[in-house]
Order: sequence, then C-alpha cells, then structure tokens
Amino acid sequence: MVLNLRVGMNRFRCLLGAILASCAANAPCQIRGTGPLEGFVLDRAGRSAAGVDVILFHGSTRVAAGFEEHVRTDGSGFFSIPRRPIATAGTQWMVAAIGPSGEFEFQNLWGSFGACLLQLPPASQVRVKAVDGTGRPMPGLRVRVGGLATAYMPPELLPRFEHVTNAAGEFTFTGDAKSTTLAEVVDDGLACFESANVPLPAEGQTGSHTLVVQPSSSIKGRLVAVDERVSVAGVAVEAIPVGKGGGWGCLARTQSDGTFSLTNLPPGKYWVALREDSLGVGWNFLDQHDLGRGQTLELADIQVADPGRLVCHVFDKATGAPLSGQELRLTGDGGLGMGGPTDANGEVAFAAQPGMYRANVNRVEKRVTVESGKSATLRFDVARVTPVPSLDSGFGDPQPALMARAVDELGHPIPYAVVNSFDDPEPMLTDAQGRVDLSRYAPGYRIRLSQGPRTSRAQVLPSKPWPGNEITFTLVPGLLGAVSGSVAFAKGKPISRVVVDLMSAEPWGRVEQSALTDGAGGFTFDGLVPGKLYYLAVHAGSGATESRKFVVRAGTTRKLGSIAIR
Repeated sequence: MVLNLRVGMNRFRCLLGAILASCAANAPCQIRGTGPLEGFVLDRAGRSAAGVDVILFHGSTRVAAGFEEHVRTDGSGFFSIPRRPIATAGTQWMVAAIGPSGEFEFQNLWGSFGACLLQLPPASQVRVKAVDGTGRPMPGLRVRVGGLATAYMPPELLPRFEHVTNAAGEFTFTGDAKSTTLAEVVDDGLACFESANVPLPAEGQTGSHTLVVQPSSSIKGRLVAVDERVSVAGVAVEAIPVGKGGGWGCLARTQSDGTFSLTNLPPGKYWVALREDSLGVGWNFLDQHDLGRGQTLELADIQVADPGRLVCHVFDKATGAPLSGQELRLTGDGGLGMGGPTDANGEVAFAAQPGMYRANVNRVEKRVTVESGKSATLRFDVARVTPVPSLDSGFGDPQPALMARAVDELGHPIPYAVVNSFDDPEPMLTDAQGRVDLSRYAPGYRIRLSQGPRTSRAQVLPSKPWPGNEITFTLVPGLLGAVSGSVAFAKGKPISRVVVDLMSAEPWGRVEQSALTDGAGGFTFDGLVPGKLYYLAVHAGSGATESRKFVVRAGTTRKLGSIAIR
C-alpha cells in the first residue's frame, strides 16, 4: 500500500488518501484498525509518515511517570494501539511520535473517543563538543540527548538518542528546530550542569554548543520494611532541587532489597521524596541534604511500615447528598501526602503510613491518626465546589464526555475527520465510527470538522453541564477557501523550488501545509478554513520571510501577489 502525496497537499487530503488506500478497488471501504486508540502521523510538510515510532506514556502527580506501549506507523502513517487508557485524577496519558531524525511530537490524550493526529516538527542539527573543566576534549564520552522525553522511551529506542564523542570530543545530533533540549552524560560520575541545555537553530541549519563535563554527586540509601508483609521493591525515589524552581533532579526505583541510587546530580541542596501510593508514601518528603561536588551521600535506612487506610466520605451540608468530584488533600508530617477527588458516592480512600494527618476538603479541615494495618474513617459536610478543569496541566478531574459525530449529507459517519478549534491549535480526529469526545475544549470554543474538500460549519460549544445528546457536524464541499501567490527577489526575478509554509496563526504558529514554488515562483494552498487567521513563511537564504496575516472566504481563492525576498 503506497501513497503518492505531493509536497504541499494539505494534510486533510493526506488523511483521506490514507483511509482510501485501505479500500479495495470498486469495493465498499473497509476501515482498517479496530483498536481503541488510533491515529495518523504526518511529516513536517503534512505528508503521511511511514515507519515512525509511536509510544503511549503517562505523566502523573501521584505515581512515577512511565512508558506503556510502542507501535509503528504503516505505509499510510496510520497506527493502532491495542488499548485506550482512561485518564484518572492526577494522571494524564500522552501519545508521542518519534521521527527518523529524532524529532519528537507529543499530544495529550483527551476524552473517551476520537483518534490522534501528530505532525512531526521541522528539524535542525547541532555540533556538540564535550570538554572537561580545563577545556580539554573528552573523547569516548557517552551522551544522551532528549531530556525528559527519553525518560518515557522503551529501551529499544534509547540508542537513537545516545551518542559517543569522537577523538576531538565531538558529536552531531538532530532535533526539533528552534527548541532547547537537554544533554546528559550516560557514564556514571560525570555530568554537564550549567551547559546541559542545548539550543537548536532554525530548520535546516547547523549550530554549535560546548558541554562542560564535571564530576557529579549522588545520593544512595535503602528502604527497610518494618513489617515483613511490606514490599520495598520498585518504590519511586526522587531527588528534588531546593530553590531551583522545583525542577526534576533525579528519579530512581528501589531494587529488590530496597536499595536505591540517585546519580549524576549537580552540587546543591535536595529534598529526597518517596512516591508510592500503595505504601501510603505518595509525595512524602524526607530531610534536606547538602551535596558537594563529586560527593556520594549515604543516607540512613528509611523505614517503611505496613500502611493503614483512610476513607473519607463527603456530603453536601445543605442537602446531605454525597458529593462527587470534590478534591481532598491529605497532609502529614513528611509534607504533602496525597490528594484526589471523591467518586460518584462521595468517597475517596488512601493508603497512608502510620502517623497524624490533616485532611482538607473545600476549606474544611480535620485531623486523624492512621495506625499500621488499620482503617480510619472521616465524614465531611461541606459546601459543594464545582471543579474547574485545567486544559494546560492535564491533571484535573476527568470531565464528562461531550460527544460529537461527523457525517456526510446522507448521514453516513465520516471516519478520521480533523477536529479544528479556532481557540486551540492541537488537532484531534474522529475515530473509525466518526465519533469524537470534545470535552477537552471549553464552553464557547468554535469547532469545525474537515476532511479533504469537505468541511462543516463552525459550531460554538454549549455551556456546561454538557448536553446528553450528540452534536452532529455535517461535512459538505464548497465551504473551504484557498490562497495563491509567488516568491521573487526584490528586483522581481521569480525564485523556483523555494519552500513556502502555510502557518496557522491562532493561537500560535504551526505548519498547516508546505509547498515548493514552481518555475514561475508560484504556489497555491487549498483546503483553508474560512475566517481562520493564516500567514506564510518563505524559507530562502539564511532565514524565513513572513507574510502579513490573512483570512480566506468560502469557495474563493485569495491572491496575495508576490512576496519579495531581500
């Protein structure tokens, strides 16, 4: 199955071609892929990206983040992951595409239905030189580039992000253009601190950077079970910098005997924190520690007891009814213990280490003592607070579904239609049945669905609570617009084979389509959404020339004239 897609073809048509590629000639279309989490990956120019690695992973405020699934796109850029996880309070699932040159694009996984659309970013290179504190080159040094992104990688992908310096102490890597990534020394006992952030230049360019490698510090310790029923293996332990904005220092898990090692740390002050909900040590902070350069700090044994259980019931003080979705915070002597929302029965439960705790719901606080291996119960009668979702953090309470469906003029479902919001740049797709959950968007957002030459009229999302019925988007031809223009030198000579990007300006720039100018310097982009703000970026010479912003009208082609390159 091969797709012949020209540069500049809009990504809606790429998706349509990918779907049709799975259909036999003169036969009804059979939608491929029945897995619960599907999607497409496009390259930087909006073309189907085959053979791209796709991973499913999660971040969390309560448990250590981690990798879950690894698949690859097929010849049409399509991928299918066997299961679609359900977001819970404190956990946000994400899906990421890793390009052949190390480009990394991820997307938060929202709602219960819908497919993903990931577009790989532009790439550039950096030539890195590693030196020691005196400026001498460091040959044979293993360096991993990619920062926190590599923390979620399956083991088989990590070698793609690791480099070994040559005899001159140098290596070259490719990454996301106009971004900053993190370099870390793989070899124990060494690290690059102040120079670890590596800036990448504009697309197609090669920058340079110097890594100053110095001896690193480490913290070692051991968890000891007070009760033989407690397992101390696999507990997440983290070194958190003090006074550095709460950044991530080092995360490790205990071995089968409870030992752990936090390595490659710069000198400074650190909290050591345990994160394991099942033991009742979710975000329990231990003592602060000062680390000198090159120092290895051996901690005293950390005792972990058989946890107790705390069950909290929350009721509406006005009606006596159980309250769901109310956030409870549990704080102990070791710092912030854990938190979470009440369920449909107004209940939330925690495992907790023995000790005194403060439980707080909607500004009502109670104290409770938790004993090892025993249960304690609290009742709260409070005023109801409506949870406010956070679209940025992704760690809010799961939101009720707002179901939508894409159909044609006859009411037939349209699979893998693109969901576009004028207020949010991150696109989604309908699933194989034409369904999508729009609960990630806020009330009042303008939503339009498109596929190829078809699009729907924009609809404004209703106020909450969401209606129980579906919102239907009918996709018809004739509602999209186009733009054309040309590129020339200042004296009027046309420039052929220059890359022109169509950029979405709302709410920030991203590549929508890409084209090469023809022999007369001309270009055309179709499939543009009326009323949406666009601009052009012309890549000629040492940088990019941007056009003025513009909108198009339905069924018409806007002519921009010539863009002069100086």
